[in-house]
Amino acid sequence: MLSVFACSQPEIGPRVLKVSAYNSPTIDREVAENDPYRLTMEIEDSANGKQFLVVTLKPQGGSFFVSPHSKQDFSGVFRVELPQNEYVTLGEDFEEIPRSLEVIDNHPFVRGSVNWVHEGTKYKFPLVLKANGDFQTSGWIRFVIEPKCTLEEIPFDLMMKGNQLTAQRYPRLMKELCGES
Repeated sequence: MLSVFACSQPEIGPRVLKVSAYNSPTIDREVAENDPYRLTMEIEDSANGKQFLVVTLKPQGGSFFVSPHSKQDFSGVFRVELPQNEYVTLGEDFEEIPRSLEVIDNHPFVRGSVNWVHEGTKYKFPLVLKANGDFQTSGWIRFVIEPKCTLEEIPFDLMMKGNQLTAQRYPRLMKELCGES
């Protein structure tokens, strides 16, 4: 007789952290304060002609941030914003690779469940083009990097030129700072 137990297994809840992410011994305070992350962005084309905005965020020195999959209402959750415009929108159903896991962090700032991101993570947002021809529009990447506890607001531009879509960080700011036109 064949018995199947997989269906009767109880669902496993989030694990409780023994040491809060804020108090982790793996945090290199100097790196976490002065160089807490690396961020890259690119446009990815799929085989079926769809395009994606891909943002990769890699915390450094033991830094971390809140995943958009966290259920609690945190003010510094990672998000990408593209204000309403006539050219392009971000799709709602993004991918987080690897997918963050829910944990219970009893630190006074959290006191409950959270999806911390401690490793390099890729966020893949579908892009929906609404217009043909060249365009340029701006957006923001926003998140709080911990334990530094600073709100990071990173402007970017999406640009279509000659049927080539590109994403670029700080393009206008760099031009202003460097005196380029």
